[in-house]
Amino acid sequence: MTRKRRWLRRGSSEGSVAVEMALVTPILLVLIFGGVDYGLMFDMQSGLEGATRAGAEYARVEANDTTGIDNQVTAADQMFQTPITPSNQMVCTCVNGGAVTCPRPGGTDPCTGAMATNPWTGAADPRLLEYVEVKGSQNYSALVPWGNIVSSSQTLNAWTVARIE
Repeated sequence: MTRKRRWLRRGSSEGSVAVEMALVTPILLVLIFGGVDYGLMFDMQSGLEGATRAGAEYARVEANDTTGIDNQVTAADQMFQTPITPSNQMVCTCVNGGAVTCPRPGGTDPCTGAMATNPWTGAADPRLLEYVEVKGSQNYSALVPWGNIVSSSQTLNAWTVARIE
């Protein structure tokens, strides 16, 4: 009788490996594919940020060439098939941080009066600080359609600001 019990015990545990594998495999696959999806999205976001930085570096040299800035952004990230949607704009402030309209070349200086007071020294400082904002957006589609868990399509955004000297 002892021999029969040992045989029954041994035979009943052989199927447990298949059951455990059936339970663990879907969880393992979700973790693997989720990690790959997140890694690709992170890589695309990093490339997008690098592309906006490339556009901002170009803008420091050619601030008035808005088409050239956009072209630098789109040309900087050629790794992915999804195109980047670039945009850029000039932003001007006075030394005290007050936002003003950027003057046209040869126009009047908008930093006068109270706008021209340096808040740290209290002295008159009529400098105009010019910045360029370079933005980019790109669509990311997940490798695996995750259904209601996570949106399968995301819009990635990046933004870089550079001071024009």
